[in-house]
Amino acid sequence: MNNPLQLSRPDVSSLDIVTHNDQNVKLTKGLFYETSRTQEKYVPVLTLREQDYKGYTSIHRLYVQFADPSEYIFATAVLGSYEHWQILKSRDWFIPYYKKMQEAMVARLRGVGQVKMMDLAFEDGDKQAIKWLAQGEFMQNPDDISARSAKRSSKGRPSKEEVQGELAAAAKEEQEAQDALAAAKEASTDGNS
Repeated sequence: MNNPLQLSRPDVSSLDIVTHNDQNVKLTKGLFYETSRTQEKYVPVLTLREQDYKGYTSIHRLYVQFADPSEYIFATAVLGSYEHWQILKSRDWFIPYYKKMQEAMVARLRGVGQVKMMDLAFEDGDKQAIKWLAQGEFMQNPDDISARSAKRSSKGRPSKEEVQGELAAAAKEEQEAQDALAAAKEASTDGNS
């Protein structure tokens, strides 16, 4: 992974992954160095570790690098079919590895998105991005944000007081965003002097 901010798909064409046995049964444990039985004639090329190990390719690393929330592109590129991936990730022994892979991918996507938002704020002066930074929304758990949105949308028409409060909050946020932009511009001109 050369640049963690680039969302490019790794080339897996050189991986010679045996995905089925002689009876055309999809391999699960037989895919990995850690879980393959030594007497099997199929040599695994994947490892369950977070990074490549002893010449084995990390499925964790591939999953995170693919950054594919649908998992379809990842599954077809690495295992040859989405169905095979569905079978693998449903296995009890694989679930803890799968959860770690998902968490790492989500963290990567959030990180890349946050850097892009900062670029929009500092380089392009995008008001929404500046507001996002000024309010510290990047530090909030996405589940908390969803819960607040659901709470807001579940009640009826807002009262006059709520509308006035929202307007005052929006005006304050706008001022904070303007102040943050001014401070960012001042910091960038001070650094260029």
